[in-house]
Amino acid sequence: MQTKILKIKDIIVNEKLYPREHLSQLTVKEYAKAMKDGDIFPLIEVALFEKKFLLVDGRHRLEANMHNGEEYIRADVKSNYTDVKQIYLASVKANLKHGKKLSEQDKIKIALKLRDMSYDIADISKLLHLVVSKIERIRNVKIKRQILNEKIQKHEIPTTISETTKHEEDIPIVDKLTEQIDTLQSFYDFLCDEKLKIDNTEIKTLINKIKLKLDKL
Repeated sequence: MQTKILKIKDIIVNEKLYPREHLSQLTVKEYAKAMKDGDIFPLIEVALFEKKFLLVDGRHRLEANMHNGEEYIRADVKSNYTDVKQIYLASVKANLKHGKKLSEQDKIKIALKLRDMSYDIADISKLLHLVVSKIERIRNVKIKRQILNEKIQKHEIPTTISETTKHEEDIPIVDKLTEQIDTLQSFYDFLCDEKLKIDNTEIKTLINKIKLKLDKL
């Protein structure tokens, strides 16, 4: 690792590699004021990867320098990263050690990201002090949300009850009714899964419509 003075505009903040849910503007302003008052902060850490300077640690400090109108910043530059997974993990570990404390939502975001990167779930649990079962439960919810969003985007989820099933004209009425009930029941069960939290108002309305339709049938 080498200490270098870099142009702030040359440092790339990749949101996909940022472990926190949100940047705290309050923290940025507090750091900026403290810097003006003469407080000394640790150097930010940057990865020299594929000829680019990627921020690893110190986003609030970087933003505080920008807030104060600084053009240059002193940074510890590490050039031995072989992939972005290593950079992300280094960023997580650094944010766990110092700076603004990671929130529960930050840790959940990190756990899911590391799981998607195929890191061992036991190691993730130990690193973040999260229970393994909680990580898997939240991951399952995420997967179900993705499935639901994909269905919505592909227009596979009906917007009205009449669109729920499509039938050929020669299908007997009784069979049509049975098929519609089965389809509605399966769809209703999927949407009402206790592990699937749904915030979309339109989807909630659709669930209620399906329930009313099933009760009538």
